[in-house]
Amino acid sequence: MGQEFQSAHWYRVSAVRPRLAPELRAQRQTIRGTPWYVLFDPLNQRTHRLTPEAWFVVSRMDGRRSVQDLWQAAVDTLGEKAPPQDELIQLLSQLHEADALASDTMPDMDDQLRRRDRQRRQQWLRNLKNPMALRFRLWDPDRFLLRTLPFVAWLLGPLGALLWLAVVLPAGVLAWQNWGEIAGNASDTLLSATSLLTMAVVYPGVKFIHEMSHAYAARRHGAEVHDMGLMFLVFAPVPYVDASGSAAFPRRSQRALVAGIGMLAELFLAALALWIWLAVEPGLVRSLAFSVMVLGGLSTLLFNGNPLLRFDGYFVLCDAIEVPNLAQRSNAFWIWLIKRYAFGLEQARRPETTDGEGKWLAAYAPLSLGYRLSITLGIAIFLGQQYLYLGLAIGIWGMLTQFAWPLLKGLRWLWAGTDLVGRRLRPALVTALFAGVLALGLLVIPAPHSSYAQGVVWPAESAQLRAEESGFVAAVRGAPGQPVGEGALVLALANDQLERDLQTAQAREHQAHARWQAALAATRTRVDVAGARVELAVATAALHQAEDEHAHALRKQAGLRVVAQRDGVLALPLAADLPGRWLRKGENVGHLRTGDAPTVRVVVTQDDIDGVRAGPERIQVRLAGDLGQTVPAQLVREVPGGDNSLPSLALALEHGGTVAVDPRQGEEPRALNRVFQFDLALPGTVATARIGERAHVRFVLDDEPLGLQGWRRLRQLLLSKLTL
Repeated sequence: MGQEFQSAHWYRVSAVRPRLAPELRAQRQTIRGTPWYVLFDPLNQRTHRLTPEAWFVVSRMDGRRSVQDLWQAAVDTLGEKAPPQDELIQLLSQLHEADALASDTMPDMDDQLRRRDRQRRQQWLRNLKNPMALRFRLWDPDRFLLRTLPFVAWLLGPLGALLWLAVVLPAGVLAWQNWGEIAGNASDTLLSATSLLTMAVVYPGVKFIHEMSHAYAARRHGAEVHDMGLMFLVFAPVPYVDASGSAAFPRRSQRALVAGIGMLAELFLAALALWIWLAVEPGLVRSLAFSVMVLGGLSTLLFNGNPLLRFDGYFVLCDAIEVPNLAQRSNAFWIWLIKRYAFGLEQARRPETTDGEGKWLAAYAPLSLGYRLSITLGIAIFLGQQYLYLGLAIGIWGMLTQFAWPLLKGLRWLWAGTDLVGRRLRPALVTALFAGVLALGLLVIPAPHSSYAQGVVWPAESAQLRAEESGFVAAVRGAPGQPVGEGALVLALANDQLERDLQTAQAREHQAHARWQAALAATRTRVDVAGARVELAVATAALHQAEDEHAHALRKQAGLRVVAQRDGVLALPLAADLPGRWLRKGENVGHLRTGDAPTVRVVVTQDDIDGVRAGPERIQVRLAGDLGQTVPAQLVREVPGGDNSLPSLALALEHGGTVAVDPRQGEEPRALNRVFQFDLALPGTVATARIGERAHVRFVLDDEPLGLQGWRRLRQLLLSKLTL
């Protein structure tokens, strides 16, 4: 036996004669072909999963054998597979802490009280570390479940499964067929005061059915359920049930059913609500049904069903892939990797794994951490839009508990960990080196920096046909595909207001001219020559103003003529709908095909406008018709002023673009937030690009460290979402 089998603290426990608490139940489970043993305490709903080697020792704890005898028997029988003394001491400590052991001595009441107080402190610390999911126990529902189980047991069997399929599957088809109406209703009313109120009313009821489904499923298969209460999820009171006793079930299908039945219940409620929503007229009932649809469908798929959060989907995943305690074991696996390979601690013991578990353990911890941080930031921003300081507090607290606190614990272990005695130099150097490299990579070393935007292929400025003034289309003088020359009339518009303005300007000019002639004649006949000259000067100024107004009215009248600015072939996409249509000033109605390279009208959001205005190093464009080819482009001009207009509906988010559109838009697409438009000149090699074709644009900016790029993005996000 190697030295690692021995422990310097073995003398403290070797003479103890432990005995398992009589209420504990043992269950054998086979996971990935390997037997495991689960100890379940029905009083406190705790489970302990043991390897066969650990079970060899624990199963012989009868109060007659000492710990030394137990360990020696394991060594004699199992050989090198016997648990080391340190591991056995840790196991005894965990069982003792969980009140799973009795001994041959009188119970230490002071120790019992200390453990009770410590457990209460740990519960409050868990609440403080996760203030968005506070738990308060209220009721033991086990007797109620036993009395009422016969009335609902059929729902948990084949008849219930058939009923679920008969309701949910057709509802899924109806949801797909009516998705446009559902999405439109969500865009219009989801965040309205009425909708938020109805969701607040129905949410506790939906969650109560969810949790009772867990409880009934667990009780039906023999697990006791003694813990039910309220959990303040993002400060919203919702019921919870502790059905952790199902972890001792021998069959993974039973465990997965208990874990996932809450989601099935919510989907069933959402399906029923959809049937009601489609059947009733707008009103309170329809609003309540829509709230149940959102809570039972969307929240189930995004939160409860997400295995990266420790909700129902996580436990279903653990049973489906046969990797129990995935989160804790993944964290332990990463800690072992760091200790063994980064810090060079050869005595670090690899966590027990079976074939195929390694990839899950390696992937889960970083993915879960990243998702938890992002969801915490998202919730903080959502709350901060209405309650600024609450959102900031949630965000800061979440980052401290999920990132800063574990980091501080690691540094504390690095400074005072007993397993680093005599080996502290390498871990310290590796940690310092890693921190230095990370700081250099984030704050010093420049990294490629670019921003992405979308645009549409746009005709050259001289090839565009625009209405210079607003008016109704009175006549279409050209047909699509017809060659036209420079100055040829394409559309004639009519605007009664401009006609009246022209007539008024003409009349004022005639009147001013008559007054000027009278004043001119008075200078020859009046005795008061000085006064006559003053009147002539006033009349001359009035005449010039009237002539300017007349010329302005003529120019606006001329703007009612849409003419070709160069030779080309006429392209009018909506020629048949043009007669009688009202055109706004500056509206594009068509273009001329000239054979020259078109431009790209690209839309840039507020987050990227500073980098684009500063002057990108180069601009790369990929056209939707030929994504394999990257063509260079030159920035020609910026459309003056940013606004909410979009050059094409193809740039809207729901049509594959990147810009969120205001759901209250009229005939023309309007961005939800302010955007900026730029014109890019394409090389002559893409003269055949289709007008209106989508263009993917990459602005290559000056290199910048990744940390500064991330900080800018985060700052922009906070400034855009919060009232700062």
